[in-house]
Amino acid sequence: MGPSSLGPFLRYQISPSQISYQAAPFLKFIDGTKGFSNTWSEDLVTVIMLADSNGRDISVPHYPGSNLQIREALHLLSKALLEKDNPMKPQKVLVAGSISPWIEALVLNSDLKLVDDKVYVTDYNPLEIEDPRIEFILMDNLKSSYFSPDFDIILSFSSIEHDGLGRYGDPINPRGDIAAVAEYHAMLKENGSFILGLPMVCSDEQHGTVVGNAHRIFSLERLSKMTCGFDVVGERIDPLTLRPVNGIRTCVPDWQYQPVFTLKKTKGLDCYMEILP
Repeated sequence: MGPSSLGPFLRYQISPSQISYQAAPFLKFIDGTKGFSNTWSEDLVTVIMLADSNGRDISVPHYPGSNLQIREALHLLSKALLEKDNPMKPQKVLVAGSISPWIEALVLNSDLKLVDDKVYVTDYNPLEIEDPRIEFILMDNLKSSYFSPDFDIILSFSSIEHDGLGRYGDPINPRGDIAAVAEYHAMLKENGSFILGLPMVCSDEQHGTVVGNAHRIFSLERLSKMTCGFDVVGERIDPLTLRPVNGIRTCVPDWQYQPVFTLKKTKGLDCYMEILP
């Protein structure tokens, strides 16, 4: 993974910029440890969906334009599913890790046909959801039964880089990122899809790093280990302003450069058993 940049040991450090502008009137910011109020009203979800339908940026301020990356991945996936089965089979979709429902809104607005017309969301912290279009499953409950593959599609954006570092109260585990992806792999049905956004280095030759216990920045080598049970479908989807020009990507590798990858479950768990203790 590369060297670690030492710094103060962080606990949570949640900021008001971690939700979209559209969500701010509905979710009260409490403090840097407790974060935001945890009730998602139907009005909140509807406002974000309408903003997305009207072409507004519904991503969080830390990652401007990331809604376009997720939307592009969902569009390409919908197109592939429709080419395979017309009409499209209903998909059971899970958003893994969420503070506000901007990714859920993108899924609900997409061309995907959803099982029971809803999207599922999971997190280690409980959410009170008042919208019938979204169903919450506590991560601990989901992990207790993850050996029964259940989901067709899982999405994770700006989450994996924190796993195992202890910032959000989780146990310290140097391979926590790989363990998390292995769990999502097990939750997916055969040939299921995983849409993954995470901080990456800018070129394939650069080394990744661990920035204290705040987050990781991934190298291509680490990404390959972490996604050993998947095949990459298509090219990485960069933020619109950081897409390569003449094959050259110019960016600073930090936590705000988060390309999105579309992955397909094609292999078993054996490769993870070889990596994880």
